[in-house]
Amino acid sequence: SAFDGLTDSYDDGNSTWVKQGSTLNYTSTNATGLYYRVWNSSAGWGQWTSITANFTLAIHDDGTIHVEWYAFNGSLVEDTHNSSFMFDETAPTVSLTIGTPANGTRIAPWTDLSLSASDSGVGVDEIRYRIWNGSAWSTWSVYSDPFNLSGFADGTYFVESQSEDLLAHTSSVLNSSLEVDDSLNAPMSAFDGLTDSYDDGNSTWVKQGSTLNYTSTNAT
Repeated sequence: SAFDGLTDSYDDGNSTWVKQGSTLNYTSTNATGLYYRVWNSSAGWGQWTSITANFTLAIHDDGTIHVEWYAFNGSLVEDTHNSSFMFDETAPTVSLTIGTPANGTRIAPWTDLSLSASDSGVGVDEIRYRIWNGSAWSTWSVYSDPFNLSGFADGTYFVESQSEDLLAHTSSVLNSSLEVDDSLNAPMSAFDGLTDSYDDGNSTWVKQGSTLNYTSTNAT
């Protein structure tokens, strides 16, 4: 017999990740069937189970699992084969970070909104979000960069976000209520370096003619 691939899996170049519902397929020659068993870290080895060509993984602990199998024909059996996989049944998480200016969930129309996700297993595939504009939801968009609610009038709006890992596990939908308040639309500035200077590790030295540079947002 030989292992013949699997469904609902992801190969990261070092390990093959599987989940509950992944199907392992086998081919056999001159055999009436196969026996297989699965090992996980808490239960150890399961019982040998007879199949003809494939089986679907049940729930296991996250982490390494081992699968052993062999073909049989009556009392004749082959040597046992062994394959190892990484099992992941934990969904990712998603979070929203509010930039400045903001006061809690009260934001200016141009306040940056950033999404991030984490996953303890196979890894995050994508983050998506949509916005309630007061009367309807936008379509789901794949997140790539911070966004804002520019163009939205003062009022309460909602941002829903969700992450998905590389095995198609999805996080719960995070619903964030945000209040747009244009009165927070205050100017902002930041120091952006200088010329004709020297930093000795403790102090920055300047002279007549040194130029100090600044950046500003929403400022005249």
